[in-house]
Amino acid sequence: MAQVLIVEDDNFLVDLLQRKFSRSRVKPLVAMDAEHARLILNREKVDVVLLDVVLPGTDGVTLLKEFKANDKLKSIPVLIISNLGQTEEVRKGLAAGAVEYLIKANVTPAEILEKVMKLIKK
Repeated sequence: MAQVLIVEDDNFLVDLLQRKFSRSRVKPLVAMDAEHARLILNREKVDVVLLDVVLPGTDGVTLLKEFKANDKLKSIPVLIISNLGQTEEVRKGLAAGAVEYLIKANVTPAEILEKVMKLIKK
């Protein structure tokens, strides 16, 4: 079974995504902050990461740069999901290695699931 790591501190969005992924036979793993995300990535095989930019402690873009500098993790596709939609924020996220930058207000959980499924099948 494929696994997706959701690095997000919004409980409502996490709940929606967990239910959506579970119904699609994708196991959702959840980290509410960067530290927990690091722990999960060190012990689980993750197929895709959904990453918020604004997190407690280390921000998502800094965490993404860490992933991409790690030989074990750099090949995992990362989708950023954020409320920060300014051009500069999007540019920073993509430059750090995200495969796509999604604005939360402009995307539904179903659309996020569809994008994750495409990445899993690659």
